[in-house]
Amino acid sequence: MMKRAHGLSALSLLLVTTTALFTGCQSGGDGGATCISLNDFEAATIELWPPNHKTHTLSIDDCIDVNELCEPDVRAFFTYATSDEPRNDTGDGNTEDDIANLTCDSVDLLSERKGNGDARVYNLGFRAIDDMGGTIDGVCRVIVPHDQGGKVPVDSGEAYREEAPDCEP
Repeated sequence: MMKRAHGLSALSLLLVTTTALFTGCQSGGDGGATCISLNDFEAATIELWPPNHKTHTLSIDDCIDVNELCEPDVRAFFTYATSDEPRNDTGDGNTEDDIANLTCDSVDLLSERKGNGDARVYNLGFRAIDDMGGTIDGVCRVIVPHDQGGKVPVDSGEAYREEAPDCEP
């Protein structure tokens, strides 16, 4: 199922928030500005449901919205991905590729969590750079809840980390 904050529908990724919490703007010499809006609410949060061990591909555009008023040369890319649950643990479906194919532009995440845990929390680090060298770093949160009971998943800390390739321009 895919649902956005105001009720669009259909597929298997649930976008919990798309509210712009932070907008960074840099003035240009021509009187214009480049603005970067992060889709953020305590880090952008995307929910994968159900926890059926299926792979979901997320793009950088799922985490960040670049609003280019004057400068079209803003580049956003992933820098790392983490999970707060181990690669393979009891009760998680006996799989190891929870984070796979991490590139500058996308990452594959498994929709799974430990059956006896609270939930899985993935954190996707990203960086946005404009053509003047201004940078913004952020984190997009992806959760796989234990159930649909409304309990807020807790990030238990980094169990493992994958680094993205060097994407600096």
